[in-house]
Amino acid sequence: MPKHRWRESLKSFFGSHIDPEKMMRLRETKQIYIFSLDHIKFIAEIEGKVQKILEVLKDDDSEGKGPLVNLIEDVHNHYLSLYSRYDHLTEELKKKAHGKHGSDSSSSSSDSSDSDDSPRKKGKKNGKVENKFENDAAAIKQDLEVALSEVAELKWKLAATTDEKEALNQECQSALSKLQEAEKIIASLNAEAEKWNDEKARLLAENADLNIELESSRELQAELNQKLEDMNKERESLSIEKEAATLKIEEEKRNAEELKTINSQLQQEKDMLHSELEAVKGEFSTLKENLESTENEIAKLTQLQKVAEEDNTSLSLKITELEDEIKKAENKIQDLVTESSQLSEKLADKDKELLTHLEIHETHREAAKEKLESAEREIAKVTQIQKAAEEENSSLSLNISQLQDEIKQAENKIQDLITESSQLSEKLAEKERELLSHLEIHEAHKEEAREKLEAAANETAKLNQMQEAAEEEKSSLSLKISKLEDEIKQAENKIQDLATESSQLSEKLAEKEGEVSRHLEIHEAHKEETKETLETAEKEIAKLTQMQKASEEENASLSLKISQLEGEIKQAENNIQNLATEASQLSEKLAEKERELSSHLEIHDAYIQETKEKLESAATEIAKLSQMQEASEEEKTSLCSKISQLEDEVKQSENKIQSLVIESSQLKAKEKLESAAAEIAKLSQMQETAEEEKTSLSLKISQLEGEIKQAESKIQDLATESSQLIEKLADKERELSSHLEIYEAYREETKEKLESAAAEIAKLSQTQQATEEEKTSLSLKISQLEDEIKQAESKIQDIATESSQLSENLAEKERELSSHLEIYEAYREETKEKLESAAAEIAKLSQTRQVTEEEKTSLSLKISQLEDEIKQADSKIQDFAAESSQLSEKLAEKERELSSHLEIYEAYKEETMEKLESAAAEIATLSQMQQATEEEKASLSLKISHLEDEIKQAKNNIEDLGTESSQLSEKLAEKEGELFQPPEDS
Repeated sequence: MPKHRWRESLKSFFGSHIDPEKMMRLRETKQIYIFSLDHIKFIAEIEGKVQKILEVLKDDDSEGKGPLVNLIEDVHNHYLSLYSRYDHLTEELKKKAHGKHGSDSSSSSSDSSDSDDSPRKKGKKNGKVENKFENDAAAIKQDLEVALSEVAELKWKLAATTDEKEALNQECQSALSKLQEAEKIIASLNAEAEKWNDEKARLLAENADLNIELESSRELQAELNQKLEDMNKERESLSIEKEAATLKIEEEKRNAEELKTINSQLQQEKDMLHSELEAVKGEFSTLKENLESTENEIAKLTQLQKVAEEDNTSLSLKITELEDEIKKAENKIQDLVTESSQLSEKLADKDKELLTHLEIHETHREAAKEKLESAEREIAKVTQIQKAAEEENSSLSLNISQLQDEIKQAENKIQDLITESSQLSEKLAEKERELLSHLEIHEAHKEEAREKLEAAANETAKLNQMQEAAEEEKSSLSLKISKLEDEIKQAENKIQDLATESSQLSEKLAEKEGEVSRHLEIHEAHKEETKETLETAEKEIAKLTQMQKASEEENASLSLKISQLEGEIKQAENNIQNLATEASQLSEKLAEKERELSSHLEIHDAYIQETKEKLESAATEIAKLSQMQEASEEEKTSLCSKISQLEDEVKQSENKIQSLVIESSQLKAKEKLESAAAEIAKLSQMQETAEEEKTSLSLKISQLEGEIKQAESKIQDLATESSQLIEKLADKERELSSHLEIYEAYREETKEKLESAAAEIAKLSQTQQATEEEKTSLSLKISQLEDEIKQAESKIQDIATESSQLSENLAEKERELSSHLEIYEAYREETKEKLESAAAEIAKLSQTRQVTEEEKTSLSLKISQLEDEIKQADSKIQDFAAESSQLSEKLAEKERELSSHLEIYEAYKEETMEKLESAAAEIATLSQMQQATEEEKASLSLKISHLEDEIKQAKNNIEDLGTESSQLSEKLAEKEGELFQPPEDS
């Protein structure tokens, strides 16, 4: 009986209690065991992945990955701390469950030991156990509902983090596309810079050649300048010698005037003597009547007559000699007339040559004006091209500034996104704090549920049925949770792939950063070189403008000088005409003198008259010679003035040559060199004409010196004739004194006068000797001058040869300059085409910029939509919290709410899947957009460094999001562990 009762009591106990509840507990412990094994495996997998990531990071040894390693280690430590807390909680729950099982066994043993026949006590105990089980079931249901709500929240957070990661990945891809575009543009800029460098090298080589040629031309011009200086010095010495000669000629003129005065006095004395002779003849006529009475006197007179006849014969011989000398003088005068006619002809030829030279000069001046106008046009074209280039540079700089502003706007947007991500992280932290508060509330509710389990023991049967349904739901939920775990693993794998891709991208970005920095340095160097070339070009243009102004001023001065020269030429023509008139007058005078001489020869019988006529002719000849000397002196002065003017012109031409040489060395232009060559040719021609005039002047000087010598010889002859006449007069006076004692006193006076005339003649002879010495010295100087003129002519010929060589070199330079101009025009066309292509590229970049701005606006709209969804999720979480508070009051309503929540969860899951698919589609569109935005990299070449910093920040944000996602996955694992936690035994 007692055994049977014991068996029945055991059957009743185990049948009513152990069979339904203990089996459930065994099942739950098995599930917990399986879950713990899966949990251990999961922990082992996470640790293995962490070790792999650390090994990869250590193998890379790249800079800037230290904080990433620290973050991974912190995440790992957090995982370990969470798992330790979870194990501790499970152990405590197990201990509580074991403690309850021990109390139940002790109470059952005490009940069985007291009496087996007390059914009322057994019923009460069974009721308490059922109430406990019901309370536990209600608490488990509440825990499940809370856990499901938390799982939904965590899944929603995971979706939000994935969206943020996708947005950051899109930003990284856009930055990479911009970097690629920047690399392309940098490559194109480098190619253009290389072309510019090649062209610069070629132009520098050409400039070096031109500089060498200019230096050679400068050396030649320096030599020419030295030669011209030597010529000027020689001319100055010649002018000094000419001035000395003019002074000597003036002294001779003075001596001639003194001789003229003496001759006039002698003529007056001769007139007096003639008058006295006439009176004597009258007396002779009176005395002849008394000859018969005075025979002795007649004999004396006959003797005197014989002496007089002898004197007459000697005088006749002297007269014949004088006639011969007069004929010689006439011949010389005729020679002078012929020479003057020749000189007039030469002057006419010179006038013609001057006219031809003036015409040539005018043609050259017109050609030079045309060349200067063409040079001014070319300079204007160059300035216009430079202005266009400056305008293009300004437009490019404006475009660059606009692109920089756009980049700054993009940076501001990225910073706004970063701030938004930080705000989202803060929101997640707040949600975590809210979850912790909910957990605390959940624990409070759990304690209340435990208290209510004691009051709900009567509803155990219903709860058993509900529990079976819940177990089925749990199995379905476990399957769903396993699927979610697989999805989470896939997400982690994706995160790892993204991390690897981000590391690769960071490496690529680092490489690109290095390349971009190098390209930027090269570009800046090229930019500085282009700036320097532009500055040098501007300086050269300024110099050209200054030189142009100087050339215009010089042209004005040359035109003034040309006008002055024309005036001087007109004056020279007038002087030539005056000289021609003077020569005609001289020829007329010479003809008159010839007629006078013929008349004097006809009246040769009368000795006194002949002497008078001879003296008059001598006086007239002396006057003529003085006039000739004066005319020659005037011609000499005019020629000296002309020579000085020519020397001034030569000096001016030398200065012009020097200025033109300087201008040609500075300008390196074709027109200036041609004008310089033309002016050199003109100056050489002017120099040749000056040399010809010098030769003609030297001939005239030699002729004048010959004429002076002839005049001096004539003066000497006249002096001898006057001395002879004086002697004859003395004889006559002696005869007259013998015949006429009355006139002795008068004769003595005449003797005194003759003595004074002889003294004056002696003085004249002395001055004549001095003039002869001066003439010899002047002849020596003239010979020296002729030698120097010959040397100057040889130098001028050398200069002419050198000028011809220079003209040939200038022709070659002109051909080279024409070829350079053709190359420059081709280069200008190439630069225009490049600028047009650059403008087209800028237009394309502006279009792509607009596309990127539109994409940014769409992304900002998507971000705002995501924020709205987050707010909606927050409101839903609050609703779920309110519903969880209501679940404690009504269990039936909570069951319906659980089913509705599960349906909502499935709908939300489907929505998340659709969102993931839409995100994948958006990623595909973004990849297409990435291909489109690869053309925008040109404008972002200067801001790549900023983008790299922003990408690093984005990487840090991705890593933070990875840590947050890992934390969320950990929280999901914890919630799942709480869901599968075994209930406490009552």
